[in-house]
Amino acid sequence: MSPHPHAAWGALLAGLLSPMGCTSDSPNEPGGDAAGGAPPIDASGDDTDALDADAEARDDADAADATCAADAGQGGVATEGAGCDAAGATACAGHAQPITLRCAAATCTWERDTVCSGGRVCDSSSGACATPVTECLGRTAGFAYCAGADRHVCGDDLVTTSTETCASAALCAASIGAACAACLPAEHRCSGDTLETCNATLSGYQAIASCETGLCDAAGAHCNACIPGAKDCVGVTPRICDTAGLQWVPQAACSLPNATALCSGGSCLVATCGAGFGNCDASPLNGCEVHLTTDAKNCSACRNVCLARANATATCVASLCSFACNTGYGDCDRLAANGCEANLYKDAANCGACAHACALGQVCASGSCL
Repeated sequence: MSPHPHAAWGALLAGLLSPMGCTSDSPNEPGGDAAGGAPPIDASGDDTDALDADAEARDDADAADATCAADAGQGGVATEGAGCDAAGATACAGHAQPITLRCAAATCTWERDTVCSGGRVCDSSSGACATPVTECLGRTAGFAYCAGADRHVCGDDLVTTSTETCASAALCAASIGAACAACLPAEHRCSGDTLETCNATLSGYQAIASCETGLCDAAGAHCNACIPGAKDCVGVTPRICDTAGLQWVPQAACSLPNATALCSGGSCLVATCGAGFGNCDASPLNGCEVHLTTDAKNCSACRNVCLARANATATCVASLCSFACNTGYGDCDRLAANGCEANLYKDAANCGACAHACALGQVCASGSCL
């Protein structure tokens, strides 16, 4: 039997209509006979070696044919040296050109089929015309595009795509070849007190500023000047941070009634009271509101209450507790403990006034001796 000839795929595309390596047992081939191509009998009468060699050659050819058929059915890329005589095998010669392996008698050739039309392309998995993925039409294999959160990559024949799902639709980024991004352009975040922004390749974040404690503002993409709503002081002047955190806004300087004021934590407080005054309600809003020299409830000091006496009203005079007799009464014995003990309207010994005694036999009526 003659050696089995082979043809490479490169030669196939160079001349699709030329005969390709096909095996034949034709009597015209060297080694065949007129009756049917049987090998000659060894002169010695022992034809065992010849029969074994013929069987081995046929097995090799069958294996090569099977390899070519499998390759053609999977895309038409024949293995170098494969015997391409599997009639009916299909493949593609370019995106729009299906081809079919035709075998007639001892000759096998790849023949062009009808060129794909209507925007269709040749699908190498089937060797038939198919509708390409719309986004892949006019593109090359490997072209990527986004559809929502899905990233698609066009296959070799533009008929199918491979798919990867990004974390979100926003992160399937056309700007980097429809790749899945880790972050978005100009996106910022705070990592502790470090301000970071998305890097140029959208693969992660990079630090751009180190802020003071609590002042990193990712939404504003900067370090704040202060925490919105925070308060502090500059000397005796309170200030408050604006709602955007961009600047301190000064308030009115501290000034309190009857007091020396100070500023602490952004609020005005009493540092000291003026002489004779006290901050008895503990509120800084009205300063030192009490006159300690005249207030019977805060006489000389806050909450030092002067005691009330009988028939009298408690008073504070020059920061000392005292009392004033009610009308018609007098402290005639000068004892504070019993208050204003004398009834000046009725007491004959103190009629109308202390120590004003009525004459013997007289009575005191309405403060007069009768």
